[in-house]
Order: sequence, then structure tokens, then C-alpha cells
Amino acid sequence: MIQLLLALALTAPVASPRVRVMHTEDSLEKVQRLVADEKAVLVDVRSIEEWRQLHIAGATHLPLDSLMKHSFDAKQVAETVPKDKPLYLHCMVGMRSKQAAAILVREGYDAHALKPGLEELLEAGFEGEEEPAE
Repeated sequence: MIQLLLALALTAPVASPRVRVMHTEDSLEKVQRLVADEKAVLVDVRSIEEWRQLHIAGATHLPLDSLMKHSFDAKQVAETVPKDKPLYLHCMVGMRSKQAAAILVREGYDAHALKPGLEELLEAGFEGEEEPAE
């Protein structure tokens, strides 16, 4: 029995260390400038339904749900967001952006969670757009 437990312990996958991410202190002006200069990417981690209703023009959509353990696809993520640029993640109120940033940081991305949500981004001058009706 001890040998079986030892064998299971040695072959079991090692849990990824938890990554604690705080909201970035970068100003929205800085984020907007970096994104406009294509030196950073704005990433919306809200649901597809929220994205379709209204999102920031030019943002990349990478829903938090797609980053969760049960649906994480490293290849898909790599095709969606670059590893060689900072990523600024946003949602509605900043909680999902922290969760998504922690996952992406653990995967080797330079991810930063924004506390301001969609409404604050719009108020700061980011342009919004809606998906055309199908």
C-alpha cells in the first residue's frame, strides 16, 4: 500500500504555483498610448455575450472562461495574444481581469490587470463598438 501511494505521489501532476496579481498602477493614458502605438495589447476577458453588446474598438477578446483549467488551450491562447508584448486585461469591475492575468502570468505572459472596467475605459477616451447583428 505504501509503495502504491509513493508511486502515485511521484507520478501525479504537480500543481501550478498560485500567482497573485494586483491591479496595475499604469494610468489609462499610458495604456491607451501603448495600445495605440502597438506596444501593448488591450484584452477583454468578459463573456462573449458581453463582448457582443459593447467592447473597446481594437481590443482582443479572450474570455476568462477559455482560460480556466477545464478549457485552457495553450495553442489557442498563443494564437490570440502575443507573448512578446504587455497585455492589459479588462472586464467590467476588475475581478475577472485579475483572475485572467494570474493565469496568463503563470503561462509566461506579461499580463496586467486593469481595475477600471469597460465604462471607465469609455469615459477615459477608449472607443467602443458593438458587434453587428447577425
